[in-house]
Amino acid sequence: MLQLAAAAGAEEPRRELRVSLGGSANPIGIQNTLDLSWRWRLNASEQPLLKDAHFSLGVTSNLSPAYERVGGWLELSPLSILDLRLGVEPVVYFGTFGALVGYPAYSADFSKKVRDATKDRGVAGTGGRVYAAPTLKLKAGSLIAVTGAEFEWWEVDAPGAFFYEPSQPPAPNVLVDRNPVPA
Repeated sequence: MLQLAAAAGAEEPRRELRVSLGGSANPIGIQNTLDLSWRWRLNASEQPLLKDAHFSLGVTSNLSPAYERVGGWLELSPLSILDLRLGVEPVVYFGTFGALVGYPAYSADFSKKVRDATKDRGVAGTGGRVYAAPTLKLKAGSLIAVTGAEFEWWEVDAPGAFFYEPSQPPAPNVLVDRNPVPA
C-alpha cells in the first residue's frame, strides 16, 4: 500500500494526535484517551469518489478506573466513501467498578440494578479483541452521513461463559460470549 502511495506521487504521511480527558458514566470516573495515527493518500485524484482514498495506521490507549486498553489498527480506504479497518485491542481489567463480572447465560439479567448489586464480584483479568470495521460515508453539501459495523472476536479470562463489557463501541452494555459455538 505504501508503495502505491509513493508511486502515485503522494505527499509525506499526515500524522495526527488526539488526546481527550473527560468524565465517564460507565464505568464511573475519569477517562483518558490517546490516539496517534499516520495517513498516506493513495492517489492525487481530485475526483470526489477517489479524492479521499488513503491508507492509515494507528495506535490507541484508553485508560479508565476499571481498565486499560491499548490497541493498534490498519485502515484501507480505496474510495472516499468506504473505510475498511482491522484492529487488535488487548485489555487489562483492574477488578474495580464491576467491569469484569461473569454471567452464566446470554439470557442473564445484566440491568443496571443487577450490575450495581454485583459490582463487588468484579475481578482483575486480561483479554482482548480482534475486529474488522467497515464504514460507509456520504456527503451532500454540508450534510454528512456515516454508518458502520464492527465484527469482533473476544478472548478474556473472565469467570463464567459470558462477561459484561461496560464500554465497548458501538453498542455499550453488552454481554460477550467467551466461547462461541462454531456454525
